[in-house]
Amino acid sequence: MKSTSTAEAISAQLFELLPQQPEPAAVHSVFRTSANLLYQGQLVTLLDDTRPLYPCAVRLGGPLPALTAGEPVLLCRERILFPRSGAAVALNRAQSVSLSLFSPPSTLQQPHPAAAEALRETILTRGKPEGFAPLLTMLEASPSPLPDNPYVRYAADRIPALFAALRQRDAEAAGEAAYSIAGCGIGLTPSADDFLCGVMASVLASAIARGEQNKWLPITAAMAKRAAPRTNLISAAFLRQAACGQLSSDVLTLIRTLYSSVLSLRLPSAAMNVIAFGETSGTDILTGIYFGQKIYPN
Repeated sequence: MKSTSTAEAISAQLFELLPQQPEPAAVHSVFRTSANLLYQGQLVTLLDDTRPLYPCAVRLGGPLPALTAGEPVLLCRERILFPRSGAAVALNRAQSVSLSLFSPPSTLQQPHPAAAEALRETILTRGKPEGFAPLLTMLEASPSPLPDNPYVRYAADRIPALFAALRQRDAEAAGEAAYSIAGCGIGLTPSADDFLCGVMASVLASAIARGEQNKWLPITAAMAKRAAPRTNLISAAFLRQAACGQLSSDVLTLIRTLYSSVLSLRLPSAAMNVIAFGETSGTDILTGIYFGQKIYPN
């Protein structure tokens, strides 16, 4: 039976990527609230209405259609069609949304002095500790309320080299340091990859706040280039997106809330919206954001 779903929103990045006339793709992977299509070597993500919008993604107004990995797809700017079942996703009413750090509406500023500690406290008290959250105490030599794990211990020995490379603005060394931990951790997107996404997002935000973004984009690009081949296709896509400042809408809101000269009362709730994603992914991203803004060279 044919069915048509309606998309509520589409990332501006994806809208520009889609062709005018239908072109072939394939279903790469299917999950409960999302599905990935493989189009010209790039992942295009379908999200149900419980998920925030992601780069290179479409958010539907309801549940996903029933899909099977490997089935053919035809996509263009008007619709995404699944010929085998006759199901379709209509894109013609979807709102195009920019998810770039480099887009208005707000101008990023250096965070309020108390904002980083407020973010740290939220991660420690409300975050999911099974991933990289223990870094908040392991790398800061403070008593930890969180249990550690073999993955975070492995990464904790290597992450100082990443921080040193970023402080020195050494793109090659930053890339090698990112490579040394990429793919480490639990989850579909391993904890180290989520952490690296957070670090890249916050160093780019810090650079934008200081008008230095052109100096830092080559550094984050080098990190993603070295790290991406060492992990799975989905996680690699997130690394490449973060490296150029493309973030999910919830992470983008958190960054804009954090990078303000005024300490916003919305910061804990913005952080909790990120924490809600995945098993530990949201917490790991926030941990990377915390350290990224902290180690940005003065």
